[in-house]
Amino acid sequence: MNHGAAGGLETSTAKLLRQRYAVALLLIAILSGLSQLTLQSLLHQVESNGRVINLAGRQCMLSQRIARDLVAQTCPPPTAQQSSLDGLDCLQDWSHSHAILRSGSASDGIPAPSAQVSHQLEQLQSLFEPMCSQAKLGFESKSASQTAIAAYLSSDRQFVERMDAIVLQLESDSKSSILKLEQVEI
Repeated sequence: MNHGAAGGLETSTAKLLRQRYAVALLLIAILSGLSQLTLQSLLHQVESNGRVINLAGRQCMLSQRIARDLVAQTCPPPTAQQSSLDGLDCLQDWSHSHAILRSGSASDGIPAPSAQVSHQLEQLQSLFEPMCSQAKLGFESKSASQTAIAAYLSSDRQFVERMDAIVLQLESDSKSSILKLEQVEI
């Protein structure tokens, strides 16, 4: 009987170990899955940060391109007409891109901005709106063209400086996301 009791004890111990082993494996699988979900979310955030930084940098380029097209308005008619058409297209793209930066766009993979960037974009709005009006007037009205061009050009440098500050903040936000990713990975 001692032999039977010892065999029963070994069987119950083995059964207990198997159960604990199965629970440990299940916990490892759950933690691994949660880790992967977290990593994928952070990777998506880092990827979208790159798109936002590119869009913000593109805003600087578009404002300078509009400035170039406005200056071309002072050239002889064929050049002025083409620059007016190009400039109006660019102005529309600039306005659309600015709206996406301010609120985000799920279809473009652009998230809503952080509180800091949102504040910077809000401050930029008081400069951006008059620049849009001045550019439109410069492209559409020959009589007001010189005044509108001068007003736009005087604001463009400040716009680019503020957009540069926004790009730097976006880069900082992106670096923070990467640090989070590295911490989760460890």
